[in-house]
Parts: sequence; structure tokens; C-alpha cells
Amino acid sequence: MRRSGALRTFMQTTWVKIAIPIVLSVVLIFGVIFAVQIPNTYNALLERKKSALQDNVMVAWNLVQSCYTMELQGLLASGEGQEMAIQMLARMRFGPELKDYFWINDTRPFMIMHPYLPELNGMDLSNYKDATGKNLFMEMVRKSSATGGSFVDYQWQWQDNSERILPKISYVKRFEPWNWIIGTGAYLEDIKQETIRQTREMLVASSIALACIIALSLLSIAQARKASQRLTESEAKMHKIFSQANEALFILDTRGNILQCNQAVTGVFGYTPQKTASFGNIPWTIRDDDGTEKRESMLENARSGTPVRFEAIAVNKDGENRYLDAAIVPIADEQNVVFHILVSAMDVTERIESQLRLEKLNASLEQRVLERTEDLEQSLNTLKKTRDQLVMTEKMAALGRLVAGVAHEINTPLGLGVTNATYLQERLAAIRESYETGKFTKGEFETFLKAADSAAESMMLNLTRGAEIIRSFKQVAVDQEVEQTRDFNLHEYLREVQLSVQPKFKHSPHTLEIVCPADITLKTYPGALTQVLTNLIMNSLIHAFDDTTPGVVTLSARSIPSGVQITYSDNGKGMNAEQCSKIFDPFFTTKQGQGGTGLGMHITYNLITQKLCGNIQLESAPGKGTTFRISIPLEHPDSACPLLEHT
Repeated sequence: MRRSGALRTFMQTTWVKIAIPIVLSVVLIFGVIFAVQIPNTYNALLERKKSALQDNVMVAWNLVQSCYTMELQGLLASGEGQEMAIQMLARMRFGPELKDYFWINDTRPFMIMHPYLPELNGMDLSNYKDATGKNLFMEMVRKSSATGGSFVDYQWQWQDNSERILPKISYVKRFEPWNWIIGTGAYLEDIKQETIRQTREMLVASSIALACIIALSLLSIAQARKASQRLTESEAKMHKIFSQANEALFILDTRGNILQCNQAVTGVFGYTPQKTASFGNIPWTIRDDDGTEKRESMLENARSGTPVRFEAIAVNKDGENRYLDAAIVPIADEQNVVFHILVSAMDVTERIESQLRLEKLNASLEQRVLERTEDLEQSLNTLKKTRDQLVMTEKMAALGRLVAGVAHEINTPLGLGVTNATYLQERLAAIRESYETGKFTKGEFETFLKAADSAAESMMLNLTRGAEIIRSFKQVAVDQEVEQTRDFNLHEYLREVQLSVQPKFKHSPHTLEIVCPADITLKTYPGALTQVLTNLIMNSLIHAFDDTTPGVVTLSARSIPSGVQITYSDNGKGMNAEQCSKIFDPFFTTKQGQGGTGLGMHITYNLITQKLCGNIQLESAPGKGTTFRISIPLEHPDSACPLLEHT
């Protein structure tokens, strides 16, 4: 009895009455910090980081998808889409220090691209393990094969510091068409440090408040008369901390009635609840909520000591939706008896709306890609029409130059034939006059016969020469005009081309030599081949030689396993590296303003690769002449030619 009475007396002393609220306040503060705020902060930061990782990987995945789509639509050649995607992702950096990155491995798994560890590129990673022995890349393959995308945790070097190994969590997503796995990650150390920083700030504030409470309490014990005043001030401090928290906080009793709320409640919901309000009156929609029964079950779980987390949507006074990450946490005494319930709600509207905007952006991006694809197709059709017109213009110009040359060349044999015919006509008139006047002699007749034989022989030779020129010109002209394949002997055809361009060499010191076996037969487009050779010859005459130094152009041919190789070479000025790299570009010419259009070699390249289904190689250096090696099949495939590159 004495002990019981003494205990009652002890409990009624002033400092005990003051100490009990202090202890309860400290427990409440640190209970909120350690039981709710720290886990919530860490989890919120972790979830935010996970969401950011998913968003970043989706951006990278969409870029890869765009490159793949451009390959499928023919805007990029096979393999160019993968190369473009690798280059774009290798250059991408993000994060506070712009050191976060993307990597790509495949499902074997082999590393496709790692910007910080290029030595891993191309390496077999099936046995690659982190510092804890975890086979992380096989884990990525396994998880991504099941869901298409997943989070993987492991140990990895700190950014670009290979000597520092830290825990890391990454999000990986599979790109099925190329069997790629695209990933990026975040170090848990960053999240821990941010949590520690925020917790430190809160602990500093709480410590200050606690110091104030303790100071006030000690002062109250020393000054009993001022205990009530000090206690009021302490409660005011606690209320301020509670009121100024960033999260909306409700304190409920065990029946669900709202005892207290902070200022953030007004910012989120747009009103301050009445004292008679309850948990069921909070104006929010709980996701997957089917009515008050669900809310009551939440309270029941809290009464039993089980925290509950959920997502909700609240409509504020302006009619705006606010997305909330909420929790119900029981507050219990030392005997684990719940006497209060804390409800917290963090406004995550910005994050949710960012996700919605990103989804909308992805949808609009696909539409813009389709529209851009249509524009590119129209531009491509226009370019094709323009190219065809330019090719036809160049062909007609080449044919015109050929006609002018042949007309000049045929003028000589025809002129000699006319001269001999005139001479023969004059001698015949003289013989007729001698015969009619009776002065005709045997010696005069024999002289006439010799002159007639000589004139006839000269006329025959010159007319035969003219007929040969006309026949060659007719064949070449028809080949350039008619778009059909035919069989022809390459040696004979090169001689006809030589004959057709001979007028260009007649008044220059330069010569054209033909070296070709007599047994090579082709079935292809002879007109295209003629234009190619004519363009090369004219290019040498215009650019490679001057007017005084004799030059030599050589056309040779030989059989190769894939067909025939025609080698065109001259011993002219040659070209530098820059000219060699641009010679097949449209409108590139070193004779700008002097009659050069810059289309001849571009058309030559297109005729070889797209018409004759061949390829062309260039070798040249300043002062060492120029050599073109043209390889074409013996028989044209009569189908679309594959795209080839010149070298």
C-alpha cells in the first residue's frame, strides 16, 4: 500500500507531469520521422528514380524503334539503322552531372555499346559477374524475356571511376526486332545520400525543436510557476512543425475522427476539415475503392497496428485533379496500443502529369514520323524525276556532241569523193571533145583510163570510209536511244566508240588506245556503256590534259570471275584527295563557269551502278594520272541492281 501510494504521489509531481508530455512528443516526432518520413522519403526517391529510369529507357527505346522503322521503310539501308541508333545512344548523357548514360547488349549476351567501358564492346558477357558474384547480364536477359522490361540490382563501378564499386539498380527493356537489351541505371548511393540529406535537415529541425522542448521543460522544472506557459510554448512549436510539413497530414482518433490537420491539407484539398469531420469525409477517390467499406477496412488495419499505403485522386476547390501518394500509419504507446492514426498524403501530381505528357508525346511522335515519312517519299519521287530528266538531258547532249563530231569526220571522205568525181567529169568532157573533133588518140585514151582508175579507186576508198563512219555512228546512236539489252562483242564495240570520238582527238596531240581480247561477249545495255566511256573520255580531254603536252588515254578489258573489268586510264594531271571524294557528287566541277555542269561523272556513276549493275573504283593522285576500274556482269540480270558504293 505504501508503495502504491508513493507511486501515485510520484506520478502527480510537477516534473513528472511535464516529463510525460515531453516524452510523448519526442516519441511522436521521431516516430513520424523514423517510422514514416525516412522510409517514405527513401521509397519516394527510389520510386521517383525508378520512374525516371523507365522514362529514360523508353525515350531511348523509341529512338531505336524510329531507326528500325526507317530501315523497314527503306529510308536507311540494312544495318544503317542499328549504326545510327548506337551512335545516338552513345552520345546521350543526362543526370545532374551529365554522367548518366545508356548501354546496349544483346540476348546472347554480348555487349553492343558501353560508353564508359568500350573494352566491353563485342565481349561475351554470359559469365560476367559483379563484385558479389551475381551474373547480372544473364539476369537482364532472363527478366526482360519474361516481361519485356524489368529492374535489375547489382554492383557496378561509380560512373567513370573503375576503382569505386557501389550498389546500382538499372532498368532494362528488350527491343525484339534486333534482340537488343537497352538499359540505364542509378546508384543507390545517390538515393541514400539524398535521403540522409533530407533526414539530416529534418533531424536538425527536430533537434532544434527537441532542444527547445527540453530547455523549456528543464526551465519549467526549475520554475514550476511557469510550467504551464512553457508547455504551451512547446506545444506551439510542435504544432508549427506539424503545420509546415510539406505533406498533407491528418491525425485521427481510433474511430476515424479528424483531430488535427496541417496547412498542407488546404493546399492539396482546398479546404480545412471541420472538427466533426472523419476519415470517410476526406474528398478523395481511392483507386480501386468500392465505397466506405474499403476505407473502414483501412482504419481497421491501422487500429490493429498495420500501416496501409494507397494512391488517391483529390479534386481541389478549383476543380483540378491532384494525384496523391498516401499512407495510414498507426501511432501506438509502449504497450502497442494504438491511440492515434496518422494519415499522410504526398502530392505527386507533377510526376503523374509528366508521365501522361510523355505518353501523349510518344503518340504525337509516331504521327510526326508518319507525316515526315510521307514528305520524304514525295521528296524522293521528285528527286527521281529530276534525276531522270538530268540523265536524259546529258544523254541528248552527248548524242549532239557525237553527231557534230561525226559530221566533221565524214566531211573529209565525202569531200575527196566529190573532188575525184569532178576531176573524172572534166577528163571525160575532154575525151568526148577530142573524139568528136577527130583528134582522139590511143595515147590520150590510155592516159584517161589510168586517171579514171585512180579516181575511181580514190572515190571507192573514201566512200567506204564514209560508210564505215556512218555505220558506227548509227549503231552507237541507236544504242544510246534504245533502252534494251543486246549481245555484242566488246572489242568491236570499243572500236566503234573509238571511231565515234576520233574527231575529238583529230586536232589535239592526244591519242586513244584500245587493249581488249577479241573473245569477250556481253549482254547488257550498250548505250549506257557508250555514254559511260564517252563521259570518261571527254572528262580527260577537258580536265586531265593541256593543249600542248601529248596525252594517252587507254581503254583495256579483261575477264574476271564476276564478269568483265574495263580499265580506263589517262596519264594526265590527276586529282587530289578532296577531288576524288567529290568527283561523283552532282554539280561538282573544277570548270565552274567554263561550261562544266558537274553532272557527267554523277550520271556515269548512276549508269554503272543502277543501269549496268556494276561498280566503279577510282585511283588518282596529283601528277600521276587517273584510273577508273569498272566491273560489270557478262549478262545483265534483268532485275533491279543492288545498291553499291564507289571507292
